[in-house]
Amino acid sequence: MNIENLFDVKIGKVVHMEIRGKRVKPNSIVDRKYDLTHSKNSCTFIPLLLTIRLPDMNLSTRVNRFSYFLAGFVFAILYLSNSVSAQIVVSAGTKMIVKDDTFIVANNDFIIEDGAEIQLSGTLKSTADIECQGTGGGVIGQSGEGIVMLNGPFQQTLTGGIVFSSLFIDKTNNVLVSSGDIAIDDTLKLTDGYVVIGDNNINIDYDAIINGSGIGNQSYIITDGSGECRKTFTDSSPQSFTFPIGRFYGPSVIYSPAEVSITNASSFGRDNYIGARVTDEKYPDANIVDNYLNRYWDLSVSDITGIAYNATFDYAAADVSTAGGGTEADIVCADVSGSPWVIYNSTDATLHRLSASGLNSGGSFTGVDGKVNPPLNRTLTGTNTIPNTTTTCFSAEENLTVGGPGNTFLVEDGGSVELIAGQSITLLPGTHIVAGAFMHAYISTSYCSPLAPPPAPDGGNNSISEPASIILADVNEEQIVKLYPNPTTNNITMEVINPETDGLLHLELFNMNGNRLRKWESNNRREIINLNTYPVGIYLLHVYCGNKSEVARIIKTN
Repeated sequence: MNIENLFDVKIGKVVHMEIRGKRVKPNSIVDRKYDLTHSKNSCTFIPLLLTIRLPDMNLSTRVNRFSYFLAGFVFAILYLSNSVSAQIVVSAGTKMIVKDDTFIVANNDFIIEDGAEIQLSGTLKSTADIECQGTGGGVIGQSGEGIVMLNGPFQQTLTGGIVFSSLFIDKTNNVLVSSGDIAIDDTLKLTDGYVVIGDNNINIDYDAIINGSGIGNQSYIITDGSGECRKTFTDSSPQSFTFPIGRFYGPSVIYSPAEVSITNASSFGRDNYIGARVTDEKYPDANIVDNYLNRYWDLSVSDITGIAYNATFDYAAADVSTAGGGTEADIVCADVSGSPWVIYNSTDATLHRLSASGLNSGGSFTGVDGKVNPPLNRTLTGTNTIPNTTTTCFSAEENLTVGGPGNTFLVEDGGSVELIAGQSITLLPGTHIVAGAFMHAYISTSYCSPLAPPPAPDGGNNSISEPASIILADVNEEQIVKLYPNPTTNNITMEVINPETDGLLHLELFNMNGNRLRKWESNNRREIINLNTYPVGIYLLHVYCGNKSEVARIIKTN
């Protein structure tokens, strides 16, 4: 039956109705909510001209028996029919409840008016658009509950800013976020179809995940404007996340994911995130010439203090330009958002992947010619960690400084680093090259290049060329403090023993992973350091006083 030809009906005063094969009771009017619930079968809304409106109302209003008869008759037809599309409007003051094991099908626009509420514990399957008209957006689903599935044959649009518990994309066309950010509290499942965000953001909650068989093939997030894919992180580290992003490239779509791995952070604010987007063109800088990538990634970091992280960026072979007569292997990863550029690792020409290590903020990352000169003088500030299997290079035209007060440079077991400068390289306290790591520091005008670091010389993992130009800060050259008992099982006493040390001590305690555990200042000549909350292991105490510094080792045992 085509009910479209029989009715042009708006139900405006029925506040509570249940589709359970039960009679609608007159006293349901005081409940002021609309419960679309059916425990066994799906409910399909069908008549194009039927708009279900459940507005706020005066509770003293009474609906006569004829109104209930008409409403029940219309809903009975809706319940039994499954052949024609319908528009669903949830109006202000209305609460729509879809309970567990309930499957709701919307074959036309689903509109949530300002002040309406959707409690979704079941599944809402939409083949059309979803629009939230509230000024602050709307919520579809509860924490950890409710699935919205988009699988229409044509482009579907999300409008107005919507928070989803879970959003499943399983269709053959695109989902367009036309206005307002969307958020995922639990799961974004990408099976078939792209999510095009334009100038809007898609926010992934701290415990939410992105999965699906289509990722990297026929389903991911298209960042075709200023919008970002943003991920919130918990107050712990290390942790990783892959942003499944890409861009249209002519008639094709190229998957260009960015992965971030946080190695350390002092604190994560309530509204923290790392955001990522990709652009399918050469970064707009006239200095990018010869060999480069026609693709760049923007990363942003918000409300995370003391962050240290590594990042990788995947590109396609079609992105590579070798106008300078070189090859893909001549390209290195660079942050080109500032001047001078910050040069990171050589590209992996086999995987078509850029990588950057020891990042402390956001930036714009792309591939540039590896022969570009580095900054004149450079100090590696903050926390720089080179993890296992990672190879990186740092260089300066004249002077390169590593470590120093407040800075940590750690090369972990299996990590590899080159340090290159034209005049001098200074290694200060805070520089840690652990067993199994590789460091090659040398004076040269051949700065960080696509060439792999030379192998370690016989007899050791670390090599230093041109020793007259390399300054190694001897952390035991002038002892400032004495620690006892050492080893210790709990507390350890620090006593200032250098008679020339008269002033404020700046103290930092690190574990062997390079993580700063504590930072404080002291005027005491003798102080007890409590290690009760730290596990058994080796710790490094950095002591700074004026122009003097020392790194003392603490051993905690059972």
